[in-house]
Amino acid sequence: MGQSHDSIKTGKAFSVFYCKAAMGEISPELPVIRKLVKTPASMQLYVIEVDKMGGLSQKIKILPQQEAGTAYAMWVEHPGATNKEASGELAAILNQLFLSHLYKEGDAVR
Repeated sequence: MGQSHDSIKTGKAFSVFYCKAAMGEISPELPVIRKLVKTPASMQLYVIEVDKMGGLSQKIKILPQQEAGTAYAMWVEHPGATNKEASGELAAILNQLFLSHLYKEGDAVR
């Protein structure tokens, strides 16, 4: 007998990163990055500026914007995976993002 959809675990992972690029520049890069790092199609990817997260933004210590760029929160939800597997997928996405044209030589990667 198979598992019901409700009993399937979903791996979740969360990170904060800084980038001088605007959300409008980051968003189009994400499908390309997902293809490069071969993330599963079932995995959901979310990005938002930390200062637009409401009350949660007050719980995240961020650097001054002029130093490192805008603080963004990125998280994934990966059905059928563990949190560790989800965090590996998120790390691969972030590593590729840091290698993209959105970061210039000398930019802080945090």
